Amino acid sequence: MFFNLSTEVHNHAINQLLTQLFGSDAKALHTGSPADVTLSAADSSVGSTIMTDGEESDPCALLTVLTNTQDNPAMRALLEYILSKISTDLAFYSTLSSLLTPKTQANQTQPWVGLVLCERLINMPVQTVPLIYLMLVDEIRDAVVDNDLDNFTHYLFISRVYRLMPEEDEAMVAAQRNSKRYKLTGSSELGRDGDGVYGFHPEDRGQTRRMRK
Repeated sequence: MFFNLSTEVHNHAINQLLTQLFGSDAKALHTGSPADVTLSAADSSVGSTIMTDGEESDPCALLTVLTNTQDNPAMRALLEYILSKISTDLAFYSTLSSLLTPKTQANQTQPWVGLVLCERLINMPVQTVPLIYLMLVDEIRDAVVDNDLDNFTHYLFISRVYRLMPEEDEAMVAAQRNSKRYKLTGSSELGRDGDGVYGFHPEDRGQTRRMRK
């Protein structure tokens, strides 16, 4: 079942999901602080969880969007972490740094970026993800109407990926080309980024393909 985030119940479980999302970087990032920021979104009724045993049980999945408020130390640390991950891509780094510049009273036309965090336990069916995204769209729209949230101009998705060695990448691509699904659809995407990088979840790969169109 789908539930709103709860600051009273979900802190530890959300921290665990964020630890899973950020993987080996979670310890240095101190995911307890981003968990607090994530739960603060509950004040505007933005963000949902999936729980299988009632509202008091631990979430099996999380989807929310965080506001780019750099006056919050935890959010500032999260943004610095994100920029550090793309520092070698100078063009992307420059673009994202500009987008993440805080909005001020003097510059209300500054882009407003929402950070989308989505993570689920591996045994949570992927079919639940489109439903929770549809809920998020409605939650954002209602929060904007109620003046609880500024209207975002951009969204930044944080996703887990894994990287293959060139020979492993070619072997996977060859296996996909020989698959029945590929032969039926003729897809050329093959779920990869062109440099051996793959999204961990199917929904991550789907988001990447849609954003390229």
